[in-house]
Amino acid sequence: MSTATKRLVIGIDPGLTTGFVVYDTILEEVIESKQTQDQMYVTNRLKAYRSQSVLAVIIEDFVGAGPRDPMAIHTIKTLGLHQGVSEWLGFVTIIRAPQSRRPFVELAKQAKGMPAHNKHAADAMAHVYSYLDSQRKEDQAAARKKKGRKQQWKDGKTFLFSSAPASIAARKSQRRSFIVTHRNFQG
Repeated sequence: MSTATKRLVIGIDPGLTTGFVVYDTILEEVIESKQTQDQMYVTNRLKAYRSQSVLAVIIEDFVGAGPRDPMAIHTIKTLGLHQGVSEWLGFVTIIRAPQSRRPFVELAKQAKGMPAHNKHAADAMAHVYSYLDSQRKEDQAAARKKKGRKQQWKDGKTFLFSSAPASIAARKSQRRSFIVTHRNFQG
């Protein structure tokens, strides 16, 4: 299935209580949201979406310093479980730093279809928004890069970059006219 036809993004906020969210990018709404301590629930839901049009699975990374307490160890193992299952099922799996969701937390709490008082699912949704925002920025950068490539003039000759400063473009134009004039006088 091509990327253009894929529309679902799954977000997972692993931990003692794991947030799970499925976002439909076409409808622009949350179609499934849950926070659970049952890690098999998340595994089974990932399996259920195996034949669906899933664009990516976004999982929050565990970034911590210092000694590992039992909760930290559980979170790391949960992250590994969900990453492994997601990759085994063939999903594009993206691990994102916890701080990448911060600008999107309030927006995620207000997402269409997001139930109130579902902190961990809202955190998972914030990661989905963060991922979609980074994809949008990458697409815009690619479009700018493509637009900035050599432009063809009406006669079909390729001369200058549209992103070049005017002074460089003017110098290239002067150089081109000099070469043409020089060739005419030699011959």
